[in-house]
Amino acid sequence: MVSRLSSNWPKERSVETRAGELRMLRQGRGEPVLLLHGLGSSADAFRRQLADLSDEFDLVAWDAPGYARSADVAQPLTLDGYAQAAVDVLDALDLDVTHVTGVSWGGAVALGVALGHPARVASLALIGSTPGRATDPAAAAGLRTQAERIERNGVAAYARVRATEVVSDHASPALVKEEQEIMLASVRARGFRSAAESLARADYGPELKRVRARTLVLVGDDDEVTGLKQSKALAEGIPGARLVVIRSAGHHANQEQPEVVNSELRNHWRSSSRSV
Repeated sequence: MVSRLSSNWPKERSVETRAGELRMLRQGRGEPVLLLHGLGSSADAFRRQLADLSDEFDLVAWDAPGYARSADVAQPLTLDGYAQAAVDVLDALDLDVTHVTGVSWGGAVALGVALGHPARVASLALIGSTPGRATDPAAAAGLRTQAERIERNGVAAYARVRATEVVSDHASPALVKEEQEIMLASVRARGFRSAAESLARADYGPELKRVRARTLVLVGDDDEVTGLKQSKALAEGIPGARLVVIRSAGHHANQEQPEVVNSELRNHWRSSSRSV
């Protein structure tokens, strides 16, 4: 991790859920926010949000089942299963109503929380996300191919290539290295396979009209993983959703342009306050 964040280190905590023991980072005070990472990440991908937004919000970033320091998945989970695990985390922390923010696959999990447990969601923020890949055979096949490559060649080989794909051409070598380090420390083949398959099989598209939480959709203008088309589908499908395109950012816009993303998130959470 980059040194400038080391002086503002969040607290670690583990809780028991139906998906096993899950580890998280927690920092801050104020209204609670649940942060859900993408397929190749972990709670560590939210260091800049934890550092910069904890003055006003109580931030909880999980390691999803099968990732980083959380327990392995006992059996594959559906997106709804991951959403239930996220709600189990909220229950374990005695958090009733929470702002929920997800990146990429984590955004799809966040959608599952908003659809399955609407009373628990004060607001929704989706970064570089998608309603699922079941209706796009090429995208679904791509997810399965990633899992196969990890199983065949290992995480290091995956990280060397993937770290350059989740950022824009403007990204610094330091950020690319950081992405690699997070992937190496976070991804395990079994957990990745379960998460990738959950996204490949899911399609929340027809259900987007049921989302009642105030929703912000963020996407990098150089996102070549999910891309602007998927974010537009989310923004057009969710009633009242607002779409913001982040300049000079790839798929992991929250890591590449944290100042811009953090400003958007802060304003969204403030304006969506329900005194949670």
